[in-house]
Amino acid sequence: MAVFLAEIELFNSGSEDFLERIPAQRRVVNELMAEGVIVSYAVAADRKKMWCILEAENEQDATLAIESFPLHMFMETVLHPLLFHNTHAALMGSISLNLPASLSLMPILANHLCGNIYHLPAY
Repeated sequence: MAVFLAEIELFNSGSEDFLERIPAQRRVVNELMAEGVIVSYAVAADRKKMWCILEAENEQDATLAIESFPLHMFMETVLHPLLFHNTHAALMGSISLNLPASLSLMPILANHLCGNIYHLPAY
């Protein structure tokens, strides 16, 4: 899998058409992030630049992902192949919230929210 930095210049970012497409843009980005295609995504405060780190088989697949953005017609993109992309999160590893039923916090939280006192079982 290759890694790319998409450096994106945005045009007409204050136009009504641009602003109406933002919710759809967020949905597409969230879907691509859930799929692992987009690793990170940032937009400049002035909405004139955007950056994405993408993982794709090749530059063509990375380009297709960018072209799926609803804001694509307002963008000029330059893809930069990266040797690697490190993040703080990658160093931390992933955290699993899947606990065995015996360690579930839900009964504790439910009882706490209802005002009941719940004692942890002894293990």
